[in-house]
Amino acid sequence: MNSFENARTDPRNAPNPAATEVPFLGQWRLDGGPSSADVGDGPSPLPPEVGEERLSFEPLGEGAGLFEYRGLWHRAGSVWGQVQHPEPLVQLRIPDAGRTWLRVGEDRAIIETPQRYGLFFISAGAGPCHIRNQPGEPNRLIAPMMTVRRLQAILEGLPLPRALRDLLEGRACPVVAQPGVSVNMRRILSEIRSSPYSGEMRALHLQSKFLDLIVEMVADLSDAREQTGGAGSVEQRQARMARDILMAELTDPPSVEQLARRVGLNQKRLNAVFRDLYGAGVFQCLTRWRMDEARALLTEGEVPIKQIAQRLGYAHTNNFTLAFARHVGVPPGSYRRR
Repeated sequence: MNSFENARTDPRNAPNPAATEVPFLGQWRLDGGPSSADVGDGPSPLPPEVGEERLSFEPLGEGAGLFEYRGLWHRAGSVWGQVQHPEPLVQLRIPDAGRTWLRVGEDRAIIETPQRYGLFFISAGAGPCHIRNQPGEPNRLIAPMMTVRRLQAILEGLPLPRALRDLLEGRACPVVAQPGVSVNMRRILSEIRSSPYSGEMRALHLQSKFLDLIVEMVADLSDAREQTGGAGSVEQRQARMARDILMAELTDPPSVEQLARRVGLNQKRLNAVFRDLYGAGVFQCLTRWRMDEARALLTEGEVPIKQIAQRLGYAHTNNFTLAFARHVGVPPGSYRRR
């Protein structure tokens, strides 16, 4: 049996029919206003005038599970919550929309954005998690969680960076690291959100994506992608900086000339390193990453196509529709209805 299955559910959220119970207890409080304690005993749903939230959970085999959160607060407030589990836990919090202020126990506070993800060590004495969302700003994240024991089994025999060794030995602070979100990690998130499977095949697919995320995390913490030495690794870092700039500025991306100047490479060399790292030049990669984000947004079925086009830097919806159809094979509306 999955060791998360007997954990208690946060009653703020309607059950996800494809998932087991959510092992999370949380309470909300508005700045200078009411709290969940004023509504009833224990956790309670956000009133519609305060905001909307959805938290789902799916098991990923023994000692692991996947949270998915979507929320929109209309007024300033906070959530205090704690995962209910008897063993020390490891969690990745990977946002892909919105900004969030977060603190676990008495550890340092961090700001979560779609450009960086958090690696957390949650022990019995860590204290509750305090989260503040930006009013009027949609928030969305995927957060795989596993017991330390499960992560030890996955990583057994691998050379590990100091941060992971400390975590697995129980010597880490609650906030272990906050690496940048790579293109590979964004692709994995998109594949999780748009999983084409159901039932046992969906569970198997999500477990494979879970392992992909672990690989990316280890690579991020150990700089495994940069162990080639020489000038090549310097140029690869510059190209990754360029990728991060593009992902952060999808709505109004710089030209290839501007991008090359910002990272210290000439255009020809930047395109060449992009082809080595990502299989295509800068412009082609930008289009591909825009379409990956578009597929994820369309799969959720909540954002109007016109807003998706604007969010991805298309001034006219028709231009976005044509680009999406060329890249994916069907128009955005047809893709959403599949």
